Amino acid sequence: MAFPEMLVVAHEFVALLKFGASFEIMEFLATQQVKVSQCMAEEHAERQMIERVLTGMVEREEERALSKIG
Repeated sequence: MAFPEMLVVAHEFVALLKFGASFEIMEFLATQQVKVSQCMAEEHAERQMIERVLTGMVEREEERALSKIG
């Protein structure tokens, strides 16, 4: 979540705390939790992909070095 988005979410949350019913607050928090979980899952998948690419690059470089030696 980018910083400008956080400000909007914070203002909405404050308004709910002041004027909202408890079920509205819980619904808002649950919705935000789902959004954050989705972002975290996307970031995790991206990091795994980067890790696989880097691991593959290292393995290929090692194979080239071994083929030069052998």
